[in-house]
Formats: sequence, C-alpha cells, structure tokens
Amino acid sequence: MMKRFVTEGTGIVLCAREDFELKGAVAGVVYENVFDGGLCASELFWYVWPGAQKGTGTRLLAAFEEWAKFRKCTRVTMAHMNHNMADQLGAFYLRNGYVSFDTNYVKAI
Repeated sequence: MMKRFVTEGTGIVLCAREDFELKGAVAGVVYENVFDGGLCASELFWYVWPGAQKGTGTRLLAAFEEWAKFRKCTRVTMAHMNHNMADQLGAFYLRNGYVSFDTNYVKAI
C-alpha cells in the first residue's frame, strides 16, 4: 500500500540515516477530513531503531510536519499505541504541541 500511496502522491516514507545505516522512519498519508474537508496528514508508522542518535525521532516528526505543510494540510495526526511507551510518547506529543483527541478500540473478528 505504501508504494501505491507514494506513487499516487498521497503518501510518503521519510528515513533517518547515520553513516549510511537506516536508524528510523516515519510514513504517512494525506486525506480529506470527512467532517470539514480539510487536508489531514496521518502517520501510518513511526519507528526509531535502538541506538539511534538522540533526537532522531524528533527530527523525523519535524520532517513529517514540514511535508504536511507543503501538502497544505490543516492538521497532523499521530498514533499513540498503548503498548509502545505510552506515558513517554504522550508527554512527548504534548510537549510538541499536540493534544489528545480520541481513543480507538480494536476488536479482531
């Protein structure tokens, strides 16, 4: 799907490298918000490898936000998965200007 999103121009994968080694990546898509029609950039995944330079994740987030601005988005949404550093990640988002918006529940069927 990411290949399709990138080919269509609605998605992006941004990578962080150190000495030609992949150290992190963020991917997302742009879509029209169903409530107001404004463009929204939504993160699909964001990962920083253990041992990456401090600040790698912050730089990836900043690059993703810049891409969203370039695409004329009015907002950016980032996932906050309960199993992945929930307290630290929530505090990080708040420090970077994000607000908690909703909680999703998932059921496998």
